[in-house]
Amino acid sequence: MSLDAVFGQAIQLLNVVTKTVQETVRIRPWIGEDVYGKVSYGATRKYRGVVTRKEGESRLSDGRVIHVTAIIAFLRPVTPIGAVGRTEPIDVRDQIFLADDKTGPILAVEGPTDNPGTQIRYFQQVFLG
Repeated sequence: MSLDAVFGQAIQLLNVVTKTVQETVRIRPWIGEDVYGKVSYGATRKYRGVVTRKEGESRLSDGRVIHVTAIIAFLRPVTPIGAVGRTEPIDVRDQIFLADDKTGPILAVEGPTDNPGTQIRYFQQVFLG
């Protein structure tokens, strides 16, 4: 069995084990901006994720230290939008709302990739400011 398959199965198991503590999170995807700077968003989508609410600093993989209010782990795939200019499947210009309607800017989207060339992540870890 390949490391890819083992890691994929581990994420699936983690999703099953954490189901009772996952929250419904709403994502309003950024889809563009007009010539005047007016931002457009697509239809709100709902996903389940493990939400860790924390006030503090976190060091990103690139070494930056950021102020974080919540970290969300989406253990199931997030559907890409397909709008031109987006980083899929979650763009830092998207809006994310937690179950209690708290929101904040998306500071970073991380997660291990299955193939560094494709940048497809096993799961999405989103840091909210």
